[in-house]
Amino acid sequence: MLSEKLRIVFVVIALAVFLLYSPQAFSTEYLSPVLSISPREVNLGNIAPGDANSGLFTLKNMGSGSLEWSVRKPEGWRHRSGEEMFSIMPAKSDYLRVEVSSLPDEEQLADESSDDAALHLVEMKLEGEAQSVTFYKKLSEGMHKEAIRISSNGGDRTIFVAFSISASAGSGSLINLNPKRIDMGSVLPGKTVSKRIMLTNKG
Repeated sequence: MLSEKLRIVFVVIALAVFLLYSPQAFSTEYLSPVLSISPREVNLGNIAPGDANSGLFTLKNMGSGSLEWSVRKPEGWRHRSGEEMFSIMPAKSDYLRVEVSSLPDEEQLADESSDDAALHLVEMKLEGEAQSVTFYKKLSEGMHKEAIRISSNGGDRTIFVAFSISASAGSGSLINLNPKRIDMGSVLPGKTVSKRIMLTNKG
């Protein structure tokens, strides 16, 4: 009976010593970064030639440790300017701004060929805290939904950007809201959470 108690005491002391002198190794093994993005989709509304609309995604590290993330080129888009986006999250949150623009009519005509005269030259700019990259693609009039893949050591995520390409400014709605949907997350009792919605007159 005495030897059994001594064995238990020895195990407890050994575990305490391990936790005391190896906290970093313990946390590295059992804790890791987890990437969370809000919202997962934004709707930029109607975009006419010469117009640009933008939306904002918030990236958060819901785990522990340093989170590194990068953005891949959207499928079917071509590189225009800037470098590949790569970031080490400075704190618990970061952001990614996405701007979609339809080039003015004169630039559309300069780039136009007989094969794609019905298409519009559209640019997508991705902007972080210290980096930005721009892609371009020719799109038809109407609704579009583009997927943007974000890779990280806290998991890969896909965000979506929806917008409508029109031939003239008069064919779209007057009021544009950005973002179209807001995720308020978890709100503790007695706490207040607020976020902004940008209302733009596109008429």
